Amino acid sequence: MCLAAAFLLPSCSFAAVGEYELADSFPVQVVEPSGLTYDPHTDTLWTVRDGRGGVYQLDKQGELLTIIDIRTNDLEGIAYNPLNDTFLLAEERHREILEIDRQGNVLRTIKVPIEWRMWNLNHGIEGVSIDPRTGHVFVANEKSPKAVIELDENGNVIKSFEVEEADDLSDICYDYSSGNLLVLSHESKKIMEFTPGGKLVSSLTIDIPQAEGITKDADGNIYIICDKSETLYVFTPVKK
Repeated sequence: MCLAAAFLLPSCSFAAVGEYELADSFPVQVVEPSGLTYDPHTDTLWTVRDGRGGVYQLDKQGELLTIIDIRTNDLEGIAYNPLNDTFLLAEERHREILEIDRQGNVLRTIKVPIEWRMWNLNHGIEGVSIDPRTGHVFVANEKSPKAVIELDENGNVIKSFEVEEADDLSDICYDYSSGNLLVLSHESKKIMEFTPGGKLVSSLTIDIPQAEGITKDADGNIYIICDKSETLYVFTPVKK
């Protein structure tokens, strides 16, 4: 299974996030999308919907392909897990990460440790991603504090760091090409690139209202999905 997963991992070339520019945008047929992930198995994107729940498969031009019904009403983030060919879903209010298969069956629930539950319920988990080399899960908390937390496979906190460079955190994406984390802020309208230890290495200002999801595909393109305008934005490296 690990060999198959490794075969499916994106092999995108590396470019720092500050070297990207907006290339295109497309409307999406999902109401208030939140969170975004790239699926190398199908070369498509997946997002979730806050409020009524649901997991939505999109092509790279934002066209709706598939809907997986999930009975929860506060999904905020999604990450493809190449180790098991599953998806991790961030549930904000319950402070949980749900792992589901492609049919929508919940395989397990990762509880966020008790000490992290003291946060404001409306400023909780906004994004989730995974490092396939270690199986460690990265969680982005929106505010109070604005923090990135690294968990092991059992949900134990390994380490965390607070983000002082933005007013909020709205999603997170593990970058296979660099091993860094792409962290999105919709209030500060920027993408930040951090090492897993919390060192800021690059950033990019974006003119996008209510950016709620970020991911990167096998070709090195960055995708951002917008809650307010229900739009998918595509960023590519600046041509030199």
